Amino acid sequence: MKRIFVSLCVVMMILLAGCGQTADSVSETISQASDLNKAGYIIGVPEGTPPEEVAKEFMPNADISYFTQFMDGVAALKSGKVTAVIYDSSGVDRILLSNPDLVKLDEELGNIEIAAVVRLNDTALNDQLNTFIKQYQADGTAAAMVERWINNTG
Repeated sequence: MKRIFVSLCVVMMILLAGCGQTADSVSETISQASDLNKAGYIIGVPEGTPPEEVAKEFMPNADISYFTQFMDGVAALKSGKVTAVIYDSSGVDRILLSNPDLVKLDEELGNIEIAAVVRLNDTALNDQLNTFIKQYQADGTAAAMVERWINNTG
């Protein structure tokens, strides 16, 4: 079975005013992921997702706080309960449109792979899906969809 991959940057949002150890205490400039790798910092991640693995890899000294809805992570960030939130780039871009008090770090921390899964014995659906994917990649539709829905922040 062929897997579909859509590469989405995993990025972080931080408070524009700066971050502190438990979000409210010591204020300092955060400009890259390594600045968040400190004991006492709290990194918000969606539970059971690639951003969780990114936080563990790049910020092993920080604590992790889990949320189930991205807006819960944004609320925790805005209220000072977390130091930063890790999420996909396009999702962060959309949140930033209505939250000018937040900022996205420029650093990319990895890619999220998205796969389509069909039942093992459903070879007809698998073949149909693979044909669809190849057609849309070949004729430029897939690239146009990524540009319209992922790269477009409007």
